[in-house]
Amino acid sequence: MFSRNHVTQRPVRQAVKITRSALNHALDVAEPRLERAAGNLEDLSRDALASLRKRSLDKLDYVRAGVGIAEKRLRRRVTPLLSRRRLGKVAWIAAGLAILAFGVYRSS
Repeated sequence: MFSRNHVTQRPVRQAVKITRSALNHALDVAEPRLERAAGNLEDLSRDALASLRKRSLDKLDYVRAGVGIAEKRLRRRVTPLLSRRRLGKVAWIAAGLAILAFGVYRSS
């Protein structure tokens, strides 16, 4: 009973045609929904991207403001050190000139 193949070519072709037409019909019915879903997804992704860009720019402005504040604080701390160094250099130069003047004065 199992040795003979009872499925002939004609019913197989008919089953393939029916299946193909059912799939095509299902795709035709689903196409507007798929297009609508794709459009919604595109709008959602565009809005999300715009939101991320805005948030990133806001955070960048916040970071820039923080860097500006830190830079001002650093300048306040460094400026007295630099002025002390400058004052020290001027003092050394003045002392050197005084020693030279004293040496010239003594030699003449």
